[in-house]
Amino acid sequence: MEASRYGIGLPWPLILVSFLVPAIVFALGVLFVRSFLRRGAVFLAAIAFPFYWVSYEFLSASISPHSTYGNLAYTQMNCLPLIQIASLTGIWGISFAVFLFAGATGVLLSGAGDRQQRRTVAIATAVVLCAVFLFGGWRLRSNPPARSLAVTLIAKDVPMNLYLGSEQQALELLHEYADEIRRTTPAGTELIVLPEKVGRVSEKVLPEVDALFNSAAAATGATIDIGLVRRTSSGAFNSSRVYSPNGAGQATYDKHHLLLGVEPEQPGNPNERVLLDLQTGRAGLQVCKDMDFPQLSREYARDGINVLLVPRGISISTAGCTPVWLFCPAWKMVSRLRGQDATGF
Repeated sequence: MEASRYGIGLPWPLILVSFLVPAIVFALGVLFVRSFLRRGAVFLAAIAFPFYWVSYEFLSASISPHSTYGNLAYTQMNCLPLIQIASLTGIWGISFAVFLFAGATGVLLSGAGDRQQRRTVAIATAVVLCAVFLFGGWRLRSNPPARSLAVTLIAKDVPMNLYLGSEQQALELLHEYADEIRRTTPAGTELIVLPEKVGRVSEKVLPEVDALFNSAAAATGATIDIGLVRRTSSGAFNSSRVYSPNGAGQATYDKHHLLLGVEPEQPGNPNERVLLDLQTGRAGLQVCKDMDFPQLSREYARDGINVLLVPRGISISTAGCTPVWLFCPAWKMVSRLRGQDATGF
């Protein structure tokens, strides 16, 4: 909570709602399951909470301006066999599977029902979960093996007032990033990703920034993706800007989905997708919160991309952690790739 409040600048009411609403919904779900147990409907009690929670998540994603933010499925990103079910059910199937196991276990430990009823619950749950994992294992083996990418993630731990500071401060910080790229990028790195909103720059100084990172890309032989706020005559945009080592020019993507009440910038064109043919394959661009809206990632997947470059915001106490993310649309939900290296300076 402290990182959200002071690092990102979220207002207290939003933080409280984010914690209290799921807690209240969860508590009501427990009472819902209890009503079945008191009637002796053991099998219905086992499946009640998975259906209840997925219905809540679906409704929340449909009406919330934050879409799937906070969805339980994101906690399973490293369990590759499980999240393959999203290719059939979307992310809802992942939440269902997680709570099916939890719900069935709770019912069996409650002692409700007779032995035959508990046996039916155990067998049915085991069959469903085994089918999910067998399907996931088969899908992982049947897909062509993915080529590994050498990725370096770099972030500097800076206070928020620097981001809101003068353009000269932003340029100094960008020069520090460029120097760090040249100094610490391991040999063989193919992609370098920097955080979201490294600095706020006007169109007047953007050519200087472009020259700086074109030079860094050429020096390292790696494609560089950096998050910038571009101040234009028509407004400011939270942008992902990519520099190629072959000097082919820059590509810019403007963030579609802004954090309400926190980000003062303008959203990008909702129909815009940026595709790049890099030495690593076909790439697409997004920025941070765009990942909470699956439709955009599905469209990129239909475009045949191999990797999504996604700068992500960091707070004042997160350097040294994983500050920026890479995503690959292998499923209808998007899975995180682990970088070769993550450094803070």
